[in-house]
Amino acid sequence: MKRRTFALLLAAPFVAGCGKRDRGAVLESLVREVVAEMARDLSQQTGELHAAVMALDKEPRVVTLEHARECFGTSALSWKRAQAFRSGPFVSSQAFPRAAFWPASRAAIDAALAAPRVDEQLVEGLGVDARGLWALEYALFSPRADA
Repeated sequence: MKRRTFALLLAAPFVAGCGKRDRGAVLESLVREVVAEMARDLSQQTGELHAAVMALDKEPRVVTLEHARECFGTSALSWKRAQAFRSGPFVSSQAFPRAAFWPASRAAIDAALAAPRVDEQLVEGLGVDARGLWALEYALFSPRADA
């Protein structure tokens, strides 16, 4: 009996704070505190990845390749977390299909990388299976990238 009383005394402050909440307030709080923060993180990580890939393009060295690979890992994790929300701005903007289409086409990526110059115009003309995170993963982590 003493254990049960002790447990109830410990839990009392937490239980008291668990009153009914307005559904709108809960959803607003979720968006403000979770989704908005996730969007900021996603934007920041993707920007850092873009900068790292541009640095690799200008100066192809082992150091810049490793930095781009690290930024890729961080950015891919941010995208994966954001995919938990299957509605809202992530979905309405078509961000997921454009950034994280799976499976990536190795043949299409190889063809794009074989072009004399890979620039924004070339990438914009590619299908979703030859650009985005998983195409970038293939380009950064393939044995050819180490060469």
